[in-house]
Amino acid sequence: MQPGRRTVCGVLTEALSTLVRRPVSLTVAGRTDAGVHATGQVAHVDLPGSVELGGLVRRLAGMLPPDVRVREVAAVPAEFDARFSALRRHYAYRVAVTPYGAEPLRARDTVSWPYPADLAAMNAAAVGLLGEHDFAAYCRRREGATMVRELQRLAWREDGDGVLVAEVSADAFCHSMVRGLVGALLAVGRGQRPVEWPAGLLARTERASEVTVAPAHGLTLTAVDYPPPEELGERATITRRVRLPRRDPHRDGINPVESALRASPASEARTLGSRADEEFGMAERSRDGAERGVSTTVLGAWAVESSETSETPKTAGLDETTEQIAVAGPADATERIAAAGVEPGVATRHYTRSALLSALLDALAAAGKPVSPLDSDDLAPLDELHGGGRPATVELAELLAPPPGGHVLDMGAGLGGPARYLARHRGCRVTGVDLARETVEVATELTERCGLADTVRFREGGVTELPFADASFDAAIMLHVGMNVSDKAALCAEAFRVLRPGGRFALYDVMLTVEDGEPNFPLPWANSADRSFLESPAEYRWLLTEAGFTVEEDRDLRDLVLAQLTKVRELGDALPPLGPWVAIGDSYRAKAENLTDALERDLLAPYQLLAVR
Repeated sequence: MQPGRRTVCGVLTEALSTLVRRPVSLTVAGRTDAGVHATGQVAHVDLPGSVELGGLVRRLAGMLPPDVRVREVAAVPAEFDARFSALRRHYAYRVAVTPYGAEPLRARDTVSWPYPADLAAMNAAAVGLLGEHDFAAYCRRREGATMVRELQRLAWREDGDGVLVAEVSADAFCHSMVRGLVGALLAVGRGQRPVEWPAGLLARTERASEVTVAPAHGLTLTAVDYPPPEELGERATITRRVRLPRRDPHRDGINPVESALRASPASEARTLGSRADEEFGMAERSRDGAERGVSTTVLGAWAVESSETSETPKTAGLDETTEQIAVAGPADATERIAAAGVEPGVATRHYTRSALLSALLDALAAAGKPVSPLDSDDLAPLDELHGGGRPATVELAELLAPPPGGHVLDMGAGLGGPARYLARHRGCRVTGVDLARETVEVATELTERCGLADTVRFREGGVTELPFADASFDAAIMLHVGMNVSDKAALCAEAFRVLRPGGRFALYDVMLTVEDGEPNFPLPWANSADRSFLESPAEYRWLLTEAGFTVEEDRDLRDLVLAQLTKVRELGDALPPLGPWVAIGDSYRAKAENLTDALERDLLAPYQLLAVR
């Protein structure tokens, strides 16, 4: 489910809710990548006992669009879980190797491959990939999730009319795994790589950049296997337990300061999920309080899954977190920041605490603004470094709609601009937390100079291990922080923990809109790809849902941010005194240009989401 977007899951959920005259929640065996099809998807839903199953397929056929069909509906035991009870999943990948490409009637599910494809070589290379391995080289990394999988079948066959089909089966798949495997084998078939190369990549602990991920539309989920009814509950229990990943913070880059989740079973179950869902990541439904009528599984032929999950948020923006952390000077702060996965060169390149403060005050003076006392609105071009600046802050505040006098947490507060805006213009009390002590000190001094110390305060701490008691806040914000946090599951879990029931969490991050595209570096939040932890809006929604939130609204700020960056590009070297370049320094121009390029190519998007506890 993706708010504001047409998805197969959303279409089917809406149809079922209409039929039974109440909201329902659908859980599927696996969420496919954008553009991937499914002819054998399985889902379950709890329906009232009064629903007549006999005519449900026919009734749904009359309500669903032509590209979504349900083939069969059956009652199942209460222990059945479409996701966790699954034993294995089966995929097929179709490649047309004819000179003219794919047949027009199969072009939606068949990739044209106008190169050699040595079937024997590809099958020989596939043998070395079978068995249980860490498939990190072939998957999009998700922090806190193991990429160990048991690949049970991987074989190519001829399907007639110049089409080759790869049949792939495993107990579970991580994100983009099948398409990565297919891409590697096609490189072997073309003669670009030796037969031993795909298996050799299994020694990697990071995604292999030399593997070309095959296009999504050639892939189809064809079937999901389940154990006998009497083993369903046991299978679901085993899947949940076994698939919780064992984390190695040194190998996986998890921040020892911003540690993983608290070691409570509840938080683990809520945020980490299981091996069975790590590729497709559908949020586990809660059966607590669910109406126990008939537990029904819907076996659907979702033949045009390409209509699902095509992320089209279209924005990106200037980073706040990394460059605010960039004021760190002493070694202890530098070490903490490096441990957090933030670009260490950025962290110490420009300013110490006093130098940054002086630079900000000098810029205000050069622009003719008073510096004693400070006006928090004058500071906005300097301390609201996220994409869109003050207008984006206003947008997020409207989305958050905090209660007057309410206590708001600013996660990754940086220099404190949004926190001061909420205090001054929305009447809130705000507590900001940031990883670097020096940043906290600058934010505190700026706040005191603005006369807002009674309503805004800052303290040191990480967003994946917040230094606050449970249910401490009425609302929370986070602006351009997630791009520098590898363990977003822990981040979402912590936001949920510290909010009171009904609390609202408004976040604003730069997100991926094209899975296989790579932006150019440096970018405002990272000098290189290994320091950037970008995810799609769909991934954020899933992580928030896993943490227990309900995602209610999203906003795409691409036009706002791109207009800002385009104006900066047009200014050339004639930059005014006030702007994010003061804090970011000499690297600003290159970073802004790369970000503008990523926006124009629709690779990235600054996106705002509202989640409610």
